[in-house]
Amino acid sequence: MRILILFVLFITCDDFKQNEKKKKVARVNSSFLYFSDFENEIGSELSYEDSIILSKSIINKWAIKKLVYNKSLLHLHDSIQKKLTKMVDNYKLELWTNTYKNFLSKSNFNNKIDSIKKIEYYKKNKINFRLKDDFYNVAYIILPKSNNNLKLIKSRFRNFSDIDLFFLDSLNYQFNDFLFDKPVWINKNYLIKKIPPLNTLTLDLKKEIFLFSRIR
Repeated sequence: MRILILFVLFITCDDFKQNEKKKKVARVNSSFLYFSDFENEIGSELSYEDSIILSKSIINKWAIKKLVYNKSLLHLHDSIQKKLTKMVDNYKLELWTNTYKNFLSKSNFNNKIDSIKKIEYYKKNKINFRLKDDFYNVAYIILPKSNNNLKLIKSRFRNFSDIDLFFLDSLNYQFNDFLFDKPVWINKNYLIKKIPPLNTLTLDLKKEIFLFSRIR
């Protein structure tokens, strides 16, 4: 009894196309030209004959350039080659840099458009952004009644410069509580619990208020 063993190789259309693209169509020394290198230059509207003519033209131009380039490597002085290489590197650097700058400019422009859209949306839907409670951007210092540096602390706190804040921070051991290095938005109810004397005041969100009070 004879047994027939068949090995069947299936090649899909995609595989065939991939092999076509990887096909070497020309060679100059160790350099190869692949069909994929110039396939986009051959329009689909061309006839078969015109495609052949255009392909031959592309291949010939590539081969001539490669041959001349290889000859230049043999006959141009090293100093000239170094100078040319430096020029190429500089051009590449400028090309990459300018292209990236243009990309960033377009990104920033798109971000500005997004910001404008957000502002327009906010203006049209202000009612949806209203808070139920008032919030205040607050910096405060709570001192014990026995503190003797109130005048100095008040002066520094009013100035609120980086130097003044640094000075106040050096005295923080004298404070019962404080918040001035990073002023934050605080709910009114929480703020009144923290600083009870505020309950007797009418706070204006549009004004800066400096309140000095000693806690017993």
